[in-house]
Amino acid sequence: MYNDEDKKLNSCTDCIDEEERKDRLRDIEEKLAPDFWKRYIEIIRREHKGGLTEVCKETGLPYKTLANQISSNRLPKTSLMMEIANSAKTTVPFLLYGDESRAMGNEEFQLLQQFRANSSFKLLVSMISSLNPEQIRSLAVTAGLLFPEFFSSRSH
Repeated sequence: MYNDEDKKLNSCTDCIDEEERKDRLRDIEEKLAPDFWKRYIEIIRREHKGGLTEVCKETGLPYKTLANQISSNRLPKTSLMMEIANSAKTTVPFLLYGDESRAMGNEEFQLLQQFRANSSFKLLVSMISSLNPEQIRSLAVTAGLLFPEFFSSRSH
């Protein structure tokens, strides 16, 4: 999923000053945002004939925020990124990296919808969105260890 250049951009965030960290994050965003929005727009054009306005009305996603981020090629915050992926019935890794093996099937999407109906989902999203990339990677590894039956079937 990550190439060597991405690893360099994400490595050693503790050893750099705040300005350099912001520059690296900006570099990552410049690399990922255009393809993220291209993939998302392809999905909504295919699935929702009315486009972004209709999708936002149906899903409750903030139209002005998305329109501004699309036009300026900015990535949304993690929690909004997850909502965008869910509304498109796909995953954040697919939108970011084009990893087809991570797209959701209908059964998985229905399960996710049931999970989202649980009141603790918003708390979980809030907690995850406050994590840095290294913490998110650690969480993903831990989830893979705790739930190998789910992650092993999706990794290939």
